[in-house]
Amino acid sequence: MLSRKQRKGSGGTKAPGGHRGVPRKKRARPEPRQYRIADLERARDRVEAAERRVDSDRTSKPDRSQAGLERARIKLRAIEANLRARGFLK
Repeated sequence: MLSRKQRKGSGGTKAPGGHRGVPRKKRARPEPRQYRIADLERARDRVEAAERRVDSDRTSKPDRSQAGLERARIKLRAIEANLRARGFLK
């Protein structure tokens, strides 16, 4: 059996310092999400459900359920803005 130093071939050999000769490519940014009317309805349902959870919450930590409501509202606003920009909502 051969040791590492005795093996030959270019199977993953690197230049000194661990750098390869070719620089890495930049990460491609994903396209912005194209929302549909069904996504808008689903987001409205999520906001309503979060509001119900806040109303029925009887714990001493109300901020916990408020965070879920705020997240749902932010997502709803983003979907509405996307649909308005594309001309689906007025």
